[in-house]
Amino acid sequence: MILEINISNHLKINNINHDLIVSWLDKCATLHNKKISVLEIHILTDEELLDINKQIFNRDYLTDVISIAYPGPNDISGSIFISYETVKENAEKYSVSAEEELNRVIIHGLLHILGFEDSTTEEKENMRNWEDKCLKLLV
Repeated sequence: MILEINISNHLKINNINHDLIVSWLDKCATLHNKKISVLEIHILTDEELLDINKQIFNRDYLTDVISIAYPGPNDISGSIFISYETVKENAEKYSVSAEEELNRVIIHGLLHILGFEDSTTEEKENMRNWEDKCLKLLV
């Protein structure tokens, strides 16, 4: 049972269906025998995400998503920070809708919280495979 998933959408993006996302993320976590305790998803601007990257990781570059896991005994908790501006740029670059790219970035963030890495080619392939598996659960 999910205790709490909060989606902060101060940019007022219209295509975010909270209930659908909650159900979907729960299914993805269940594939890994995990339950979500608390998950926060923050939809931000490039500038806001860059500030977080600088403050938390001391990195002065833009990314599309930052995930922070909060350790717990069995359940998973964490925060996912997403730049919607970068999501839109990547959607155009990859010829997909902004909604599709946002979903991929959300699940990418959750997979990081679940412990997945994407530093090596092998890890990136594994991450992409799990993204695709989880995206198929979005119905």
